[in-house]
Amino acid sequence: MDLQFLLSVQSFRESTGFVLDGLMYFISEIGYTYLIILALCLLYWCIDKTTGVYALCSFFVSSVVGLTMKCIVCIDRPWVRDTAIKPVEAAIPDARGFSFPSGHTINAVAIYGEAACFASRSKRRLLSTCLMCVCLLVGVSRIYCEVHTPFDVMGAFVIAIISICAVNVILPKILKLSFKMQAFVCMVVTLIVAVLAVFVTFKPYDINAQMLASGIIGDGVSDFAADNYRIYGGTIGALWGLLFEERFAHFDTYGMTVKKAVFRILCGFICVFIAFALLGNIIEIAFGDILGKVIKYALVAFVTAGIAPFIFKKVEDKIF
Repeated sequence: MDLQFLLSVQSFRESTGFVLDGLMYFISEIGYTYLIILALCLLYWCIDKTTGVYALCSFFVSSVVGLTMKCIVCIDRPWVRDTAIKPVEAAIPDARGFSFPSGHTINAVAIYGEAACFASRSKRRLLSTCLMCVCLLVGVSRIYCEVHTPFDVMGAFVIAIISICAVNVILPKILKLSFKMQAFVCMVVTLIVAVLAVFVTFKPYDINAQMLASGIIGDGVSDFAADNYRIYGGTIGALWGLLFEERFAHFDTYGMTVKKAVFRILCGFICVFIAFALLGNIIEIAFGDILGKVIKYALVAFVTAGIAPFIFKKVEDKIF
């Protein structure tokens, strides 16, 4: 039934001369991982640290659950299941791996949905409504682009909403714990994520010739599960980075000025660039596709959540 719905969407696209393809692809990319991380950085560093922390946790919790779910249920992409389905061509390169649930939708709902919750609590109803509309539009655009079925998108909404609720219930309790207990929580989560990484790596997959020919699976688990390793590493790094920031930095976003924001953006992204493009690539070459990705993205997330704010605090105390 999901595939039949996509064929109806395809008929609509054809009847309108594909005029909406470009717009829908653009909206779809709002949920792209790297754009989401950019939004997270700006939110956490410059706009509202508290909202940024909650959004960061919601993003990683929902992404870990969603990407692990992809490798458990192993539902093929729509055009692999039915060759009559012709997705928006520009959307195909980002649609790697399995289909359920929609990663772009999880990203959008986790970040913009969490931000919408905070906006609603502070009586900024218009902003909250706009952010929720963005979440819905990303989900609809993934269906329009025919890279996901309605079932994939609805599953993503459920996972992201449950993750947001869990984070909003559990995180305040964790933040009240002593530093040693918070470190213990980080160790437990690190162990869980490591187990998931091992599970995804050694789990058997039924990869057929059509999946290989479609290009969405790649050459093996290190290829089609690459996002898993990035998120697993990022989750570990972000947790320890937040703990480091809480212990040694205590930066804030109160009284933010344009000069401070520009400094933080420039300084922060220089730090992230060094971690990602210089140190990270060396690590990936040294440790291989799988372990290298986990360590690389753990480093990048640790720098983003912990080291960059530490530098902000030390430098700003002297020059601002």
